[in-house]
This record gives sequence, structure tokens and C-alpha cells, in this order.
Amino acid sequence: MHGSRRARLALAGGALALATVAGATAPVPTAAAQAPPEAATAAPVYRTDGVEGRMDTYASQGSQAQVWDLQVVGTTIYVAGKFTAVVEASGSWPRRDQPFLAAFNTQTGRWVSSWRPRLNRPAYALDVLPSGAIVAAGEFTRANGQDADAIVALDPVTGATDTRFRGGVTRPDSDHYAVVRDLDVRGAKLYVVGHFNRAHGATGSPLHVAKAVRFAAGDGTPDPTWTPTLAGNSAWAVAVSTDGRRVHLGGEFSTVNGRRGTSQLATVSARSGALIRGWDHGSNATPWPTWPVGGVVFDLDVYQNSLYVAGAEHFWERRDSRTGRSLRFQHISNDGQTVEVVGNRVYIGCHCFHRDPGHQLWEVNAATGRPYRGRTMALQSGDGTWATAVAEDGCVWLGGDFNVAFNLAGVGQGEYWVGRVARLCPPGGPELTPAPRPGPINPPGWTPPAP
Repeated sequence: MHGSRRARLALAGGALALATVAGATAPVPTAAAQAPPEAATAAPVYRTDGVEGRMDTYASQGSQAQVWDLQVVGTTIYVAGKFTAVVEASGSWPRRDQPFLAAFNTQTGRWVSSWRPRLNRPAYALDVLPSGAIVAAGEFTRANGQDADAIVALDPVTGATDTRFRGGVTRPDSDHYAVVRDLDVRGAKLYVVGHFNRAHGATGSPLHVAKAVRFAAGDGTPDPTWTPTLAGNSAWAVAVSTDGRRVHLGGEFSTVNGRRGTSQLATVSARSGALIRGWDHGSNATPWPTWPVGGVVFDLDVYQNSLYVAGAEHFWERRDSRTGRSLRFQHISNDGQTVEVVGNRVYIGCHCFHRDPGHQLWEVNAATGRPYRGRTMALQSGDGTWATAVAEDGCVWLGGDFNVAFNLAGVGQGEYWVGRVARLCPPGGPELTPAPRPGPINPPGWTPPAP
């Protein structure tokens, strides 16, 4: 899930920038006390092709969302998840057999039919290697007809396997598949987290690891000098600090390096994987008894010296990346599921449709932690936002479990099909008047699902 935010397009505010809102940074206990002053708005949704269907697995049972990660490169957005088909939103609305990975043109919203890699199981995370290859990770065991242990590098144009990268992870002592949930490329290094206990490259014996490993980003050789040990359930997130000295880890694990107080969130040295002394490890969320360790950190990202955290139960938080000190704790109506820093803005997704439909995507001033007004009122979703990305034209793409738009750009008010990806754009949009597409405006026989 949620590949490296640093490798994605960095807009310095761009067309989406609003006036910076100064806000207090001291922790505040309730959502009501921190609610943005502006009313939520219903930004129109710009039509794109999309995806449907899903392969439910042990690793993905926590959410019905079909899309789990997005990665923008130029005018292409790459999509990863547990979907099984691409849907073209025009003509006869054909369904194309393209499971788990797909690409779309960010300017037109159309499916890129020339990029068709084949996996046998879902993908949860995407990033870009220094070579320019797209690295995809998840719980698959085959890619493009060849063995692949949960990680594969792909040509960004053709989708063919880039055989220069040969790293992978396994879980040989379990009945469950190895799973990778997040990636972070930092220079010549690739950080990988999930649920696995072996890592390998092209040669040599497998390296014993514990839910986290660092590879050489060029050829996929695992690094035996970086050895954090995570116990318990899966790691979900990894983010390297801006200065490159610390690695922040989030998830549903119980301890890191056997130290009490490191459940769900811990920060280790980028040099060795040892815990950073004096760092305020552990989640600040209210424990919830249905989680084995009281909760889970789903995603992390950094902006300068700020660490943004999102998770269950029902929060996002801004902490000091250097010390772990809480700078702002935001209660929200549902779980925080993804965090993305792009330029000077933070995008935080949740499944908030029923309780707070304007904030299915929280947009936050990265420097102050102050939220902007919500603008997702025109979207209906089930499990909400699990991935975000910003294209060159300033449009924000959301991935997850979106199914209906109540305001479609170029068409108007109504109920319109959304294929698990939704595009919100600045005033004027990617084009002043969206070009009409042939065929019916919704799929033949389609009826909106109940909210």
C-alpha cells in the first residue's frame, strides 16, 4: 500500500494551492474543536475510466477497497489493488481483463491499454526506482508469467519485467502468503515493509528478516546491515525522515526490537535499524479492544521535520519527526487510511462518507497541520480513500472504494458511475469543457448502489 511519497510529483502548491491558514500546533482533544472553519464543498468529479471486481484474500480482508495505491509519472497514473478488471467509460462500456495493476492517462482519464503487466494476486504498493522502473509489491507469486516473490520491477511504458531488479520476500514458515504493504525509495535504497521473514536477491542465501528490509534499489540485493525486528502482526507503513537519518515504521506490530512501548509506531536508525533513543515511540490513539494491539497505523509520510500519521481508531496526527512529540492530534469520524505529502500539502484519506462526506479526503497545510475545507461531498464511497496522487495538471486522484458521483463535470447533478478512482480538479479542470464520450453516460443496466 501507499508507495513512496517523495518519489511522486512534488507540486509547490501548484494550481491547487489555497492561502496558508495559520493554526495552533498544540494537541487538541476533539474533532469539533479542530473542525475547519469553511463549510465542506461538493467539487465536481471528472470522469475517468476505472476498475471493478475484486479478489478478496487473507491480507486484504480489512477493506473492500479495490484500489490500494497510486503513482504518477508524467501524464500516466499507475494503479495497484485487488481489482480484477478495467472498465472503459464510453461506447458500450467494455470490461477488460486486467487484474491488480493498470495505468491511466492523467489528462484524458482514459485507460492506457499498452501497459498490461500480469500478476496472479493483488498488489498494494507502488514506487519508482532510480532506473525509472515502476516497482510494484503485494502478495503475488508470479509476474508476467515468471516467479516473483511479492516484488517486481516493471518497464513504465510496456509493463514488461525489468530483470535488473531481482529482490523478493517470502514467508516459508506460514500457510499465508508473504505480503508487502508499503515501499519507500530513498536514493539508491528501497525500504520494504509488510508481513514476511525472508528476503533474497539474485544470488546468495536468503536473509532472515522480521517484517522490514532494505534492498539496493538497483538490483534488489537485501542489506544485512539494517535489521529492525518487528514482532506481532503486519507492518503497514514506512517513511524515511527528510534528513535520511531515521526510518519511521507503522502498522499493527506489537514491538520493535523487543522494546515495550513501541506498538504500532516506532522510529529506527537508517544506519542500523536500532531504535532511536528518546524518541516518543508508540501510537497516541485511544486503544480499541477489537484490535490485537489496540489499533493500527495504516500510513505515514514526512514533510520537513513533521511526521504525519494516520490510522485506527479514527485519527490522523502530526508529530515531530526528530523526537516523536505530538504537535497536533486530530480525531476524525472514521479511520485514517492513507497519508500523502505533495509539495506543501498533506492528503489524508478515510472512509468518512456516512459521517463526514466532505472529508473523505482531508487536505492539510503541511507546515502547520491546519486542515483546509473538505470538498468530497459529491462522492459516495464504501471503504473510502486508500490512495491519493496529484497529477501535473493539479488534479487530485483518489483511489479506494468510490462508486457514485453526484456532480459530474460537464454533465451536472445526478447519480453517475465511478470506477473506484475519482478525479477532483482545480477550477477550470484539466480542460475547460470535458470532451463528450460516445455511448450512455452510465454503464448499461447500472443502478447506483445504496448509500
